[in-house]
Amino acid sequence: KTARVGSWIWDIKSNRVDWSDEMYAIFGRTKDSSYSDSNDIIAAAVHPDDVQAVQSANLEVISDKKYNPLEYRVVWPDRTVHWVRAEAGELTLDNNGNPIKLTGYSQDITERKLDADRIRDLYEKEKTLRLELEEEAKARGMFIDVLAHELRTPLTPLLTSTGMLQEI
Repeated sequence: KTARVGSWIWDIKSNRVDWSDEMYAIFGRTKDSSYSDSNDIIAAAVHPDDVQAVQSANLEVISDKKYNPLEYRVVWPDRTVHWVRAEAGELTLDNNGNPIKLTGYSQDITERKLDADRIRDLYEKEKTLRLELEEEAKARGMFIDVLAHELRTPLTPLLTSTGMLQEI
């Protein structure tokens, strides 16, 4: 497997984004896709539930100079959902301190997310099975206690009588 890491350059003034070849693969797009505007890319590719997080992260980098990595989903043209981890690299400022360019990278983390989901599912199944086995063991213990009581109850007078007969 490859790391599937792509790079991007965002010209903030023109709101245009240039992608490396791998970025197109990560987003399930081809180079002839006409997604160069940042807003177009977000609208076309980012999962609707993650759009706000992506826009907020972009704003944090531009206004607060906060470089927090972000994991979000992208929807490919075939409607499959993939996971991406994006991280800003370098923010370039003009002479007045205004942001003009941002570079960064994105990585396809779909397999890692799927593996984590599988592990979580296996853990939940194992936990459920363990609880079922504990309940079954408790039920068996209760059954043995009841059975022992039921056997002892009629046998107690016999054993007492046998003991008394032995004393005679």
